[in-house]
Amino acid sequence: MDIAPHPHGLRPSGNHVDGANDGGRLFGALDDGLLAHLVTFVDDARDHVRLGRTCKRLYAFAVLQEDYWKDKYVSDKCDGEWRGTWRKTFLGLPDDSPAVSVAGVSSDLLYRPYLNAQIDLQQYLPTKRSTPIARFPDLSLEQFAKHTHHPFILERPVRQWPAIERWSTDRLLAAHGGKRFRAECVDWPLDRYVAYMRNNTDESPLYLFDARFGEKTGMDEDYTIPACMAEDIFHCLGHARPDYRWLIVGPARSGSTFHKDPNGTCAWNAVVSGSKYWIMLPPDTQVPGVIASDDGAEVTAPCSIAEWLMSYHGDARRTKGCVEGVCSAGEILYVPSGWWHLVVNLEDCVAVTQNFVPAAYTGVVWRFLRDRAEQVSGFRGCNPLGEFDKGLKTCHPDLHAKYATAADTASTSAWQSLAAGPTFSFNFADDD
Repeated sequence: MDIAPHPHGLRPSGNHVDGANDGGRLFGALDDGLLAHLVTFVDDARDHVRLGRTCKRLYAFAVLQEDYWKDKYVSDKCDGEWRGTWRKTFLGLPDDSPAVSVAGVSSDLLYRPYLNAQIDLQQYLPTKRSTPIARFPDLSLEQFAKHTHHPFILERPVRQWPAIERWSTDRLLAAHGGKRFRAECVDWPLDRYVAYMRNNTDESPLYLFDARFGEKTGMDEDYTIPACMAEDIFHCLGHARPDYRWLIVGPARSGSTFHKDPNGTCAWNAVVSGSKYWIMLPPDTQVPGVIASDDGAEVTAPCSIAEWLMSYHGDARRTKGCVEGVCSAGEILYVPSGWWHLVVNLEDCVAVTQNFVPAAYTGVVWRFLRDRAEQVSGFRGCNPLGEFDKGLKTCHPDLHAKYATAADTASTSAWQSLAAGPTFSFNFADDD
């Protein structure tokens, strides 16, 4: 991988030459981790800038750490226009202001985020040896029932959506550029987010993930849920239902680290423009590079998507049950309940996703709400299990009788219940 020189002349530690770091006798001798920690005791942004004027090494550690300026921007509730970096944006510097050279400073700690931001995602795409995510033109509801427990991509339904024509980045800017959307830690007008999307060097770019896009824009009228995934038992919750659909926009390298969808739900993710790489593992898998407690309550993915790909991607591919694939514009991917998945944008991308509960997963969700109360998320001011019980009894009395009673006596995990007995068969009775 060809890496462009760091704009400030910073180099990895392997390039260190004794006496080359302009850090004076004290700061030049300090360990990178210790110096980075000491700098955190300086809270005022102006003092960070002053500290950086003392020597190149302190400039690198006090001024060039983008995470510090991002945190300041968020914690100070700033609302300034994007200027190319978090430092320039927070300080109000011109986007084209000259880069101060720290040539001679070598630090893996500071260089690694820059290196990770240069990642060539193409080298991680599926190969002939990969196990691909299954692909089908489309599925009927009856066919879907036979394939509910394994991921797949559908190639046809999304191509008919009005969103395919209306949701290009430029069209969205023209229609909704001034409207604010949630992008992780900030609520930005769409035009500011797109400026960020097109001009940033973040290791993990902000991911626009907005649950209120329908109310804000009416964009929910531009698509229809594929028939095979239209059955959604969570509709019975009415106004008690947690957020369940999101507009997703992001540049290359943005995405989601390994996780499972909330509350035992399934999900679909439709790409309207751009493309996404997915790597997925079955529920009971120990995902390489991901630390999960025995009950699943605590999940820690200690590294960025880029760092995970560089360090653990090969191990994951060799893990039993791993599947991977690229979901391109006009395609939709199905995520079964409990499946681990990491997704990363391969280019600027616009997508929409929705969590839902097929009838076959009613018991799984019931048990999740009952047995994992500390992991239940998204419900506001109500008893989640009580609301689900009430709604299910009203809207789907047959399912309530079948699953609620069974769930009360179930002793195995949701995945164990699904996987017990003969191995699943994924054969189609009729591919079309």
